[in-house]
Amino acid sequence: MDARERAEELLADLELGWLGDDDERTLDELLVQTGLDRAHFAQSAAAVTLASRMPLLELPSALRSQLVAAGQRSVARVTSLRPRQAWLDSAAIGWYAAAAMLLLAVGAWWPGLEGMVGPVTPAALTELVPPAMERERLLASGTELFRWEWAPTDDPAASGLSGDVVWSAALQAGFMRFQGLEANDPAAMRYQLWVFDAERDERYPVDGGVFDVPAGASEVVVPIRPVLPVGEAVAFAVSVELPGGAVVSTRERIVALAAAQG
Repeated sequence: MDARERAEELLADLELGWLGDDDERTLDELLVQTGLDRAHFAQSAAAVTLASRMPLLELPSALRSQLVAAGQRSVARVTSLRPRQAWLDSAAIGWYAAAAMLLLAVGAWWPGLEGMVGPVTPAALTELVPPAMERERLLASGTELFRWEWAPTDDPAASGLSGDVVWSAALQAGFMRFQGLEANDPAAMRYQLWVFDAERDERYPVDGGVFDVPAGASEVVVPIRPVLPVGEAVAFAVSVELPGGAVVSTRERIVALAAAQG
């Protein structure tokens, strides 16, 4: 077994919660050698977890067989299961690996996922679960939220703009929803969110991340990922910036504002 294979084996143990202190030190050394990182299996593990909780997809038998075979091939090189792993049935793990592959491939079409309950998924799942679905889960979670409507400015990009901001101070997470915001060319400009915090100098709002609006999109839902903790959000603003975004915006082009009324 080479260094990469050993690192991947230990990363798999890490995702399963089976990594001991000695193995963790070994893993750290192997990550340096191989250039892998601890997130190497995070999305796959998350997808497998979701797949194992979902009703089995009603697929044509031929397609199901192909997916199971593909999943089994993907784990076939791990030929020596440790005693603690012996309970894993090869057909089952083949199906779950295949289901994970299918989930990763089709992304937005996840039958049965609507019935899942629990807190907002970690960052690893954000790339897998459509943001619009995560927004609905957040709204239904019972978490205390702020929900403010966007007010468009006179900027041409905001003509016809509507939508809202949903923000959870407890989770330090939320979503922006836009309708009618002009599509952008990422090579020329990006949209950037700014979160105004009552506990910070208003000249330096918290960077909420850059995002794009694809051409032809009737509605866009964007996760909010502030780079710093937000103590008390009092307003959200979207600016137009150069492709790399800005550390401090000049605020020459503000396209949307959302704040508490009154």
